[in-house]
Amino acid sequence: AATKISLSGDGVSVDGTGASADGACVTITEAGTYIVSGELADGQLVVDADDAKVQVVLAGAAIHNEDGPAIYVRQAGKCFITLADGTTNMLTDGSEYALEEDSDEPYATLFCRDDLTLNGSGTLVVTSSYRHAVCSKDDLVITGGTYVVDAVEDALRGRDCVKIADGDFTLTAGGDGIKSNKDTKATKGFVSIDGGTFSIEAGDEGIQAQTYLRI
Repeated sequence: AATKISLSGDGVSVDGTGASADGACVTITEAGTYIVSGELADGQLVVDADDAKVQVVLAGAAIHNEDGPAIYVRQAGKCFITLADGTTNMLTDGSEYALEEDSDEPYATLFCRDDLTLNGSGTLVVTSSYRHAVCSKDDLVITGGTYVVDAVEDALRGRDCVKIADGDFTLTAGGDGIKSNKDTKATKGFVSIDGGTFSIEAGDEGIQAQTYLRI
């Protein structure tokens, strides 16, 4: 029942419902599972699905966006990005973004305004030339997978919290390696790590939590 999204150079084709393509941009607007494969030279995958639950399966996908996030979760109840077993997936951006009006957003190669979960057993390579690499404005949860991240500023950032159950992480950051920065609630702004293998090289802190750090 999954919708298949095939990337090819400067174009996108969609087989199924819930997503539509406009040139090199594909937008997901409904709940469901979407399998993404192929390479996009300069384009974007957008999730704009109100409060729906959306699962994006990266199955050998490479997306570059020269002036914004490669993946932009503008609106969703929850978004799950699954790394398909045995695949390597790549997200890259340019050094300048076209920001939204009267805003400093978006500001990450993988940018999510809602809860974001990364799972699966594949590999995700993220190279950020603008600011952050992976950023959720709510919860960032990682349950598994291999991550190779190189960011101008922060590598992994969840404003409300960062929760990691497992995974293999090689993080290079000009700012912080892993960060949660919400300072308006005592129950937010925390980092919790239960497992995983970590190699972090950071210009600032390897791991920074605003309120609480648990390893």
